[in-house]
Amino acid sequence: MYTKANNLISLSYYTKLPYPGVITAKILTVDKHPSSDAPPNWNVVTLDIGNGTDNAVTVVCGGSDYNIGDIIAYTPVGVQYKKIIASKKDMEGVISNGVIMGAKELGIDLGPMKVSENNAEMKEDNNSS
Repeated sequence: MYTKANNLISLSYYTKLPYPGVITAKILTVDKHPSSDAPPNWNVVTLDIGNGTDNAVTVVCGGSDYNIGDIIAYTPVGVQYKKIIASKKDMEGVISNGVIMGAKELGIDLGPMKVSENNAEMKEDNNSS
């Protein structure tokens, strides 16, 4: 009976966070995607999910406004978000292990955002091609 009751309990009773499986991770590296067929906004990001490079994972991310050393929201493979289970995915030859979540994906309204130097540089690079 305890197991059955435990399986029926939703974490939503205890938190307002919509995705209980999302964890924090630290960005170790950010590199442009190596494939010429990949969209220009795709980056290959290495994340520390616990113990430095021993627990590093690679994620292909099309988002922006993150830098090496930032702590971000990460959905590991096998965790559900938005009725989707995060999975390993071949993204133009690079295996992406999970999803980096932005404020919008987490349902957080940050209000108007200013453009960071990183975003301005990326826009300049994309416009100069």
